[in-house]
Amino acid sequence: MIEPELIARLSTGRRIVTLERSLRTANEENRRLSITDPLTGAYNRRYLTEQLPREIERAARYGRQLATVMCDVDHFKRINDTQGHMVGDDVLRWFFTQLQNAVRSSDWVARYGGEEFLVVLPETNVANATVAAEHLRTQVAASPFPGVPGGLVVTASFGVAGWQSNVPQGSTFDALVALCDEGVYASKAAGRNCVTARPLD
Repeated sequence: MIEPELIARLSTGRRIVTLERSLRTANEENRRLSITDPLTGAYNRRYLTEQLPREIERAARYGRQLATVMCDVDHFKRINDTQGHMVGDDVLRWFFTQLQNAVRSSDWVARYGGEEFLVVLPETNVANATVAAEHLRTQVAASPFPGVPGGLVVTASFGVAGWQSNVPQGSTFDALVALCDEGVYASKAAGRNCVTARPLD
């Protein structure tokens, strides 16, 4: 016959293991929420500003390539004004899904702000990133957003920045993102729904 004290200890041990698992799950969920944009499910700006500098530093340290692509949904205010903000939110979720489905598993997408997203492409030079951005652009433009009757053609303007060769020491997040942003503005000035590259070397 098992003594009551042993039964009590086993029961306490089971409760402790269950509580530890629950705590671990809760911590993982809190971590996920802290780095995720609540609307789209993309990584958020906080994650971007923490992780992209690390990607740049890693690439510089090990002599690797790196590029980024900024994507800005064209005429997003018009979508909100004509279709409503709920549809606008759906468009942003759909747009992120289009990007996520089209990039490699090693790439990642963060919401930069508003209707802007940044795609980070490790081990990729600026020329190949420009090809990837053009692929993203054509895929988005050729796939109407299905959330309204008859579909809604959504396009985006793209800015690509990165290095043709390996990332040099001293490269910064601010310089990389500023060139991406400059590329987006150039694409918008050229009529939108296009890609502009801004190499850093």
